[in-house]
Amino acid sequence: VILVLVGITGSYAFKQVAEGDVSKGSSIAIGRYELTYEGFTSEQAADKQLARATFTVSHDGQVVGQVYPVKEYYPASDQTWTRVDLYSTFAGDVYVSLLGYADDGASVNIQAQLNPLVGWIWFGGGVLVVGGLIALWPVRRSRAKQRKVARAAGE
Repeated sequence: VILVLVGITGSYAFKQVAEGDVSKGSSIAIGRYELTYEGFTSEQAADKQLARATFTVSHDGQVVGQVYPVKEYYPASDQTWTRVDLYSTFAGDVYVSLLGYADDGASVNIQAQLNPLVGWIWFGGGVLVVGGLIALWPVRRSRAKQRKVARAAGE
């Protein structure tokens, strides 16, 4: 329970948010992470328009992965849907949302959110499950102890 509480407290208390316009090749920093805007693709399907941005994630100057936030537009219902992408480690999660974009994809507007210690919540949950299973496991008494209990009950 303590691990889960530490994870929840840390993820809310130390959360960082960065938002802004990013042009191709430029970066936005959040905590010790840097998101570099690499490219943009746009697709037109029968029922929606899909826009996807590509960002390289660097941690302390070293490339550690990529994220692909997506924005979908459904003209029939005039609704927009944002799909957040994340880069996750035990130390924390970086969530990236595509808020807007230029028609040619030269720049995008994003929101990045760093939630530290989220891995602690998952690990603590696993410890809770294992601990619960151990607590619920039936206890086997030794035969000598069973005889002793039976004698005490018969007296």
